This record gives sequence, structure tokens and C-alpha cells, in this order.
Amino acid sequence: MRRKTFKNFALRLVLIFMGSAFALGISEIALRIMVPDYLAYAGIERNFFCKFDPELGWSPLPDVTAQHLQNGFSTFVHQNQYGLRGSDSDSKTKNSSNHRVLVLGDSYAWGYGVNQNEMFTNPQIHKSSQDLLNFGVSGYGTDQEYLFYLRNGLEFDVDEVVLVFTPYNDVISNLEEKQYGYLKPYFKIIEGELVLFQDHIHDMIGRNLINQIRFHSRLVNTIERAYRTYRNSQKYRKNINDTSVARKRVFKEIKLSERDEEGIEITAKIIAALQKSVQRHGASFSVIFIPYKPHIIKKKDKNHPLVEKLSRELEKYAIDYYEPYYMFLNQEKTGIQL
Repeated sequence: MRRKTFKNFALRLVLIFMGSAFALGISEIALRIMVPDYLAYAGIERNFFCKFDPELGWSPLPDVTAQHLQNGFSTFVHQNQYGLRGSDSDSKTKNSSNHRVLVLGDSYAWGYGVNQNEMFTNPQIHKSSQDLLNFGVSGYGTDQEYLFYLRNGLEFDVDEVVLVFTPYNDVISNLEEKQYGYLKPYFKIIEGELVLFQDHIHDMIGRNLINQIRFHSRLVNTIERAYRTYRNSQKYRKNINDTSVARKRVFKEIKLSERDEEGIEITAKIIAALQKSVQRHGASFSVIFIPYKPHIIKKKDKNHPLVEKLSRELEKYAIDYYEPYYMFLNQEKTGIQL
């Protein structure tokens, strides 16, 4: 009797599974027929606009377009044939006499929460005669940016390379073998030289499968889109331009730790190695520091303390750097927000 009951239960379970799979399949087909030009919606940008990479941890996907819906904003994102957030007309060779700049960085450079037509690399935004290539990848540390340049940036003909440095997290990121749940490469200084560690990086099959389903399934994407839209409506009122609202940051005194000091040493060596590679490629190199917003709000006379420390190290290597902090500070003092 028990055996017969178990068989009936198993049969019902199989039928429920097959019926659900059939319904999901029909829904997926219907969505593809009814909405052939469907624009996918992305949540966490590293899960949607990037793929697993055995050398870099993750790397940008080429030829992908989606609406980035996250944390109270909805922005249009397009990555071209090179995986760069830029125009499809971008090419590896220079097509004009304009000064051409390759920009390396993390989410600040990639443009987290910013519409495609509002990117700083857009000529209508920077309003200069320069051509800017956006090599920013969300979540990257200086170590990954350096390796990304060696693998991809060297293929591009440019006059200058600029590294956008984020004091909020770049130094610590360069010490870690895992960031944002992803395994990543890292360097150590052994006998005065940088030694790269990558053997620990492996694909997380379960997460990769989920990301593939999110990317390719219209049905799953539509369900997630509905959820994120509801969540956004609970967080913020929709902005006029759908761009991200600047995060509120609470001021607190920052004291550098021994780990910070270790990170500064490694970071400076990575940047020095990057500069050598850039110069060997015939381009100039410089670093620009992201201003630390809590210090600007409090009208402090200095940027994040890591910037001061790192800039001293860069001077030892004769690396040019730019500090826009004081421009932002002066604007804050006059009541004008940049």
C-alpha cells in the first residue's frame, strides 16, 4: 500500500514538473514572438554585463545592450564589440589626428548609474577635441585594470592612458583574492618584485548557470524586471533622467592601518608597472584621483588620507597624477555642486 502511494506521489510530482516546464516554455516562446525587440533588464552589473574570466576573475561582455535597473535608478547601457561602454564606431586604430585617451578604472569610469548618452567619454559631454576610450570595468581593482590593459589595451593605438583611482576601495581590493563574491587575481611583493597569483581562480558553475538563464531567458528577465521595478519604487521616486542618486556618506575620521600601508606599497608598484607598459607602447601615462565626498561635504582641506600616501609613492616613480579634489572643494564652498 505504501509503495503504491509513493508511486502515485512520484507520478504526480513528475507530471507537475513536466506541466510547469511546458508552461514556462510556452511563456518563453510567446514573449519572443510578441516582443521581438525586447530590451533586457540587468540587476547586478557584474552578473549581466560581464562573464567569468580565468585570468581576470570577470571581464566585460561584447555586444550587449540592456537597461540597468538597480538601487533606485534605471539607465541605458551598451557595450560595444570590444566589451567597452562606448560607441560601435570605436576602433583599435586611430581614425583622426585627435588626441586619443584610453581611460582605465572601476565603476566610476564604467559609469554605474549613468545613462549611455551622459557618459564622460561621450563627446557631447566632455566637449573637447579628444577621443576617449572607456576601459572601465565595474568592481575592478588596480591589479585587474593593469592586467586588462596588458591583454586588451595594448591592441589600441592611443596617445595617452589615464588610470582613474578610487581611494574608497582600490587599495584594499589590490590585497584581496576575492571581491564581490568573485575570485580575482592579486599580486604580492616577493624579493622586491611583483608576483602574480591567478591559479586559485575558477568558475562557480551554479552562479554561471543562473547568470546565463538571466541573460538568455525573456521570462526570467521579465519577472526580475517586475521585482526590481517594484523595489525601486519603494526606495526612491523616479529621477527625471533616471540616473543614480548620489549615495549619502557619513563622515568619520579615517586612520590608516598596517594593511593600508601594505596595500599602498603593492598598489604603487602595480601602477609603476602599468606606466612602463604604457610608455613602451608609445603613450603617456597619468593617474587621476576620485575625490572623497565626505571630506568635501565637511569642507576638509585634504582628500582621503590614502591619496596623500599614494601620491608620495607615485612621486618616487615619477608618475604624473591629478588631484581634482580641490576643484570640487572650492565649488562646495561656493554652494555649487559639480
